[in-house]
Amino acid sequence: PREQMYEFIFSDLKMAEELLADAGTTYTQPTLAAVYAMYAKAYLEMGYWTEGGDVEAFKKAAEYARLAITTSGKTPLTEAQWTDPATGFNKGSANNSWIWGLPVSNELISNIICYTAHISCEAQWGYTTVSNPGIAKALYDQIHAGDFRHKSFLSPDKSTWTDGTYRFAGNATQQNDFLKYLAKPYTAIKFRPVGGEVEDYTSGNPADHCLLRVEELYFIEMEAVAQYDLAKAKTLLNEFMAYRVTDGSYDCSEKATDVDWFITEMLVQKRIEFWGEGVMFYDYKRLDRGITRYYEGSNHPEMWAFNVTGRSPQWNLVINRGEFQANVGIDESTNNPDPSGLLVVPAE
Repeated sequence: PREQMYEFIFSDLKMAEELLADAGTTYTQPTLAAVYAMYAKAYLEMGYWTEGGDVEAFKKAAEYARLAITTSGKTPLTEAQWTDPATGFNKGSANNSWIWGLPVSNELISNIICYTAHISCEAQWGYTTVSNPGIAKALYDQIHAGDFRHKSFLSPDKSTWTDGTYRFAGNATQQNDFLKYLAKPYTAIKFRPVGGEVEDYTSGNPADHCLLRVEELYFIEMEAVAQYDLAKAKTLLNEFMAYRVTDGSYDCSEKATDVDWFITEMLVQKRIEFWGEGVMFYDYKRLDRGITRYYEGSNHPEMWAFNVTGRSPQWNLVINRGEFQANVGIDESTNNPDPSGLLVVPAE
């Protein structure tokens, strides 16, 4: 049962809290701040277990999120760190944001069996030369005009690609080749090949993997606080967005008239913040949010351009028939609900 599972989780966290009390603060190892972050995530999930929400659980989530922030001593990424063509999202020691990450040696990767080869569009050896990962047009259009996170994605207006707006990896020739042959509107350049190396995979592939950066704690705190103090939550979101819209022009105060609107706006900013980092999966499951890929001007591939109202059935871990046949402890009745017919696709 869920409650029993969380008893186990909290017993582990309590043990970790005791054992890591005197641990250092290097991002390459779990720290006390990381433990507090896990507490915050667990309490945030628990807050939604009861109808109408569990205020005490939300308060605990906010408390531990703030404790993780202060204990870590970490600060949100600056624009220079975010857009650095040599170290952007590939080197934890190049910033003061990462609370926990995994350093990767070039002995542990190959030319295509690593995340860089799948996500770094400037890398000339990887799958991205074919897949060209990028941001959804609808999400890009919601990035505030003064938000430097625009610079993670090539604009639909190609004239800005060469006017100094973007910082590209590689030398001038390599940059020109990237823009001429590989780049498309909305292409992501958030995740850089290590050292800005775009041709040699042995140097460019072994990027550190971020497991937790301090920005996530700010979002956990504001989501939890919104459940019992909307005015404070709006202040928290505005304060965080000042790190991203540095001219101070972002303000959600008047628009966020209720909790649901606030959560929707918070999720937009969190999606922009953590694009490609694997953070949003549990948010969308927890908040029962859907997928919208079919709309006017959508840049999603046709086969994936569908909409889902509420939690997407593709997010369920479905047990396959072979497991039923081999494991007498489970049968068809214990599987997740049948997802058939739940996707909304455009009419012919």
